Formats: sequence, C-alpha cells, structure tokens
Amino acid sequence: MAKVLLSYWRSDELSAGATLNFWDGLIKELNKCGNDVLSINNAYFNILTSNEAPSKEIENYILENVSSFDPDVILTFNNRILNSVLRRFDVPILLYDGDELKYFSDLSRLKKNLDRYHLLTIVKDWIKDYREFGFSSNQITYMPPGTAVRANTRAQYSTNISFLGQRRFFLSNKFFNSVAEGRDIRAFYDSYLHKIKNNEYNYASIFNRFERDSDITYTNEDLWPLFDDSFLTLAAVLDLGLKIGGHMGGWRDIYPFMPQLAVAHSKRRVFTLKENEDFYNASKISLSPIHPQARGKGFSWRSLDIMASNACLLSSYSSELLDITSKDVDLPMFNSPFEAREKAQLLLRDDKLREAIVMSSQALIEKRFRWPSRFEEMQNLAGVSFFEAKEGKLLKLLPEQTPSSAKIFSKGNFTKLSNVDAEKSFIFSSRFFVKAILKKMLKFSNFLCAERRMEKLTIIILSTFGFFLSLCVIGLQNKFINLLLFFYSLSLLILAMILVLPNIKKIYNRMIKNG
Repeated sequence: MAKVLLSYWRSDELSAGATLNFWDGLIKELNKCGNDVLSINNAYFNILTSNEAPSKEIENYILENVSSFDPDVILTFNNRILNSVLRRFDVPILLYDGDELKYFSDLSRLKKNLDRYHLLTIVKDWIKDYREFGFSSNQITYMPPGTAVRANTRAQYSTNISFLGQRRFFLSNKFFNSVAEGRDIRAFYDSYLHKIKNNEYNYASIFNRFERDSDITYTNEDLWPLFDDSFLTLAAVLDLGLKIGGHMGGWRDIYPFMPQLAVAHSKRRVFTLKENEDFYNASKISLSPIHPQARGKGFSWRSLDIMASNACLLSSYSSELLDITSKDVDLPMFNSPFEAREKAQLLLRDDKLREAIVMSSQALIEKRFRWPSRFEEMQNLAGVSFFEAKEGKLLKLLPEQTPSSAKIFSKGNFTKLSNVDAEKSFIFSSRFFVKAILKKMLKFSNFLCAERRMEKLTIIILSTFGFFLSLCVIGLQNKFINLLLFFYSLSLLILAMILVLPNIKKIYNRMIKNG
C-alpha cells in the first residue's frame, strides 16, 4: 500500500462542488487497490503557476496536513504542487502531463531539480520537448491514461449523439487583431482549407506557404482558433440529435454567434465519475473533437472514457489513438466537420456496425487501459507498492477546512469561476474582484468625505503611487500579485475621482446600487 499525495489544478471544481470525473475515477481506483490518497486541488487555495501559496497561513495549513499524511509518493499533474511541499518531502515524484511542457507550473524550479522526477506523458510526440528541456530518456515513460468508467448493460439509449466537455476559448490576440483589421484574411482561409483537405497539423508551416498581407510571425498556438473546428463539427451534427453536456462549460457565452449550440447544452451537471458514466451510457455515439495542441497526434482523456462505456467513440484524427487501438478496434475518425457528419450518419443507420465497435472498444479497455495497469507501471518507477487487499482511504483538503484567509477562495466571487485554466480564470473573474474592491473603497471614501480626515491631494498621491507600483511589478512571475496590484491602483484612481468630482461619485453610487 502507498500513501499517495495527488496534486493538480482544476478551477471548475470550485463551482461544481465536486471532483472532476478524471480525478474522481483515479482516486477511487487508487483506493480500491489499497492506497490512501491525500488530494489537493490547487485552485481551492489559489496556488497559481508559481507554485507558491498566496499567504503563509494557507501554506502552513497545507504543510501541516501533508506532514500528518506523510506521503510515500507524489503524483502531480502539469507540475501543479506547492514548492514548500517538494522542499519538505524527499519522496519519489511522478509528474503526469495533461498539456504541453510550456503550460507546466514553475518551469525554472522544475529544471533545477529534474533528477527528482519520473515524467509520465500521454503524448509520444511531446517526448522530444522533454528531452530538449533536460529530462533523460530513462526518466520519461509514455503512459496513456487509464479510465474508471464502466458500461451499463441495463442502460437505455436516450441520445443519438453527444459531446461532453467545455466550449473552447483561445486567447490569441495576434490572430484576432489581424482578422479584425483585415490582415492576411485570404492566407488564413486558404490555410484552413489546406488543413482539412490534406490532414496536416503544423499550423504555422501551412500558413507560411500562402501569400500574405503582412510580415507578422504566427506560432502554432497563435493559429489555434483558426484550426480548431470543434464548433463546426458540433454544428454539423446538430440535426442528428446532438446533446452537449458538462458543468456550465461556458456554452452560454457563445449565444451571440452560435445560439444553436448554446441551447443544445443541457444545464444539468455532468461532472463526476458517476455522472459521466450515466451520460455516455445513454448515448449511441459520443464525439471527441481533439484540442489543436495535440496536432493530430495526442488524444483526450475523454476518448478512453467513451470507449469504456455503451457509447461508440467518434474521434477527430489522432495518430497515437490509432496506434494503440488499430489492432483491436476499427475506430471511426474524422478530419473535417463534413466527414464527422457522414460517419455519424453511418453509425446511426448501422446498429450492428456500431455495436461491434462498442464491444471491441470495451474489450480493449479491459485488457489494457484500466488504472490498475497504470499503477503497475507507476510502482515500478517509484519503487513503492500500489497494491494491497485492504481498501484505502481518501483525505481531500477543502477550503472550508482552512483558516479564514483561505475561505475567500472558496466562497463568494471566486466560486463563480469555472472551466478556465490557470491565469485565464482571473481575466474572466476580474469584474468580480474589481466590484468587490470598489465597494469597499467607496465605503471608505464616504467615511473620509464625512469626517474630512484626508485631503484630496493625499488621495491623488496615493493613487499615483499605486499606479506606478503596479507598473514596477509587471515582470514578476506571480501574475496574481500583478493583478491585485493593478486592481489596487485602479481602485485608488477611482477613489481620487470620487473625492475630486462629486458628480462622478453620484453616478458611481447608482452603478453599485444597480449591480
């Protein structure tokens, strides 16, 4: 039996009030195999990509619980783990990826301590990046994930075709600005047509083959919005009875330009292992449009979940998914929205074909892709046994158990964040923080005005100081600190305006009153 410290980041667990299917299933399987698990979702404690706690109080709380647990092994995803935990505990570290290396937390400290890690990758194509970063070949293991989803032979099909997941959003200002300003439009269009006709996935290379209006350099990531056709794929099968599920997932956000998909999303929560099982087992077909960062090679965790269920997986092309399944299953894959529609229609017409794919998919999962098979590999790497007859226990650190300073991240405005990763979440949540801060500042300004305890000139000086202070720390790695300092300076500037200009104060009072 091993005592496993599981550390990851998932912001939408805050609003769902539950553990996401992937970690829910992983934890349950670890427990079944006899392991005790201490689970820490860093989003609960606002531990961002610097891997530092926002306060000493929160850090001490986590350290005390980890010390009490006394782990034998650490399993962390994308290197999301508190640095002070790594400093205190000299135990084997299994580092599992879920995204490319550049999205790992605290790369500089990771690079200084590479010898402590065993790296588990879900995408073979990323191995070359890890080698270039400094990992040795014997530290890297290709390990497709396992699944805990189970088929239910008694379940009845109620949905023809489904998709379970978030709507995609890409922060690519370079691309969006070019489109808005009419630059390189023809080259963008020709590039997309070339991709779907030729099944190529080096997006920047494709784009550079066409005549352009500008000399702007675009990376693969800059072009993700162009080459992600998940919305088009879902729209192509709408009339076949598409049902979109998940927890919130941002689908309401797309109603201005694709209301049909917005209303195809069910408000009912589908988040935990059991909820995912029920959703897939009621679907004849379930889609897996793969993220553009996979570049036609990697595949989503969702793919194996679907294969383990009653549903037939219909996936966008993945060379690595094809490699691990082709000897056992003839999986249907598509390279364009039109091809997705054609294959979905065929599978809905031909029950025998669909059922044969489902049966062979389930058999392959049982043979090779259950979590215990992964645990055997993990224990060989870590030198710690992952198996015992007695079932293990779960301890999950929750914000409600933390000191008062930690609770601001579990209640109120922060719980409104969902389905956005890392610092992106704070872009969407900024209005909640700004509004909360400004309410406090307005109350303070009213006090100052009434009591005449501070001159207006002093407020202006403070606001200017706050503004320049925020500029000075732009280079800091901790973007959350940058964000708070920006709000601080913004609040002081607005406070100065409130005190100097009485009319603005009246307008702002009405704004706060009206929400």
